[in-house]
Amino acid sequence: MKNSLISIVVASLLIGCTSDEPSKSIQSAEKSVEATTTKVVKEAKSSTKEDAQEVKKESSSIMDIAHNSINDMSHAAHNGLNEMSSVAKSTQDSVSKMSEEASKKVDESIAAVKKAIEPVDGGNLYAQKCSSCHGVHAEKKAMNASQIIKGWSSEKTTAALNGYKDGSYGSNMKAIMSAQVNSLNENQIQALANYISKQ
Repeated sequence: MKNSLISIVVASLLIGCTSDEPSKSIQSAEKSVEATTTKVVKEAKSSTKEDAQEVKKESSSIMDIAHNSINDMSHAAHNGLNEMSSVAKSTQDSVSKMSEEASKKVDESIAAVKKAIEPVDGGNLYAQKCSSCHGVHAEKKAMNASQIIKGWSSEKTTAALNGYKDGSYGSNMKAIMSAQVNSLNENQIQALANYISKQ
């Protein structure tokens, strides 16, 4: 564009120098330059306007892509948070359940230890477990089939009760006595044996 403008100006000057009427040539050149300048300015404006519209269009497209990417990342982050929240809740529930189970086992263990170490009243235990068949003072044959246990030593009674418990002692009374002694711990067996030995 610049070259064509210069060419027109130079041509106008050359034409004007050979002509008899220099002012007409100058006016003609000025008009030509003005027309060319107007044309070039219009073309430049049009080209600039088109370029601006193209830049605007491209910018809009880039903004749409960026907006969609941000939305996608936002949705992914939201879904990730929901999933993490679900995993955290599940983990919390599992830990809570395990804690409850562990607490229950600890309580059971404590109860078993207390039962094992607490003093046992052999007389009360005998009244609950034995007196209905063996008599209040161990003076009867249980169901008219067993030996009278009054006066047995503590060792003999302990051996018999442990034998019933593990199945190594007893004859016709084995099944009945096994059911009676299976729930007894060592302290309870010893308390019964001590009580019976004193009758």
